[in-house]
Amino acid sequence: MRGLHEEIIAKKDEEIAYWKAEAELLKKIELQERQVKNGKLNTSSIFIIIQNLISTYKNKSIIRYLCTVAGVSRSGYYNYQMSKDKRNAREQNDLKLKEMVLKAFEHRGYKKGSRSIKMVLEDEFHLSINCRTSVRNG
Repeated sequence: MRGLHEEIIAKKDEEIAYWKAEAELLKKIELQERQVKNGKLNTSSIFIIIQNLISTYKNKSIIRYLCTVAGVSRSGYYNYQMSKDKRNAREQNDLKLKEMVLKAFEHRGYKKGSRSIKMVLEDEFHLSINCRTSVRNG
């Protein structure tokens, strides 16, 4: 009899965790609802929210449910999780590149446009990048 009650309590606790996670996800998405309506909230932000909820409630079985509630694909969530290392490496590379672009921007004491920055990076720093890359990182 006692084992049955403990099993029922465990199931109810898990159900409560589901509802708490859903409520928290909906609150966080609702706070950013204007961005969602305007299409400015990207899916990576939603994936971060879902990851935070999963780590908070320590329950991986609600991934499917949270992805459905948030309107994102589960495969997209898993792809986002698998590409963490690549994303971090790209961010580090972008930070280094930004530093180089800023050095090229201030090179010789006067400011330059994107084309001049590209030429300075090629001539002085021996770094070949696209003109748009210098604009993005500048």
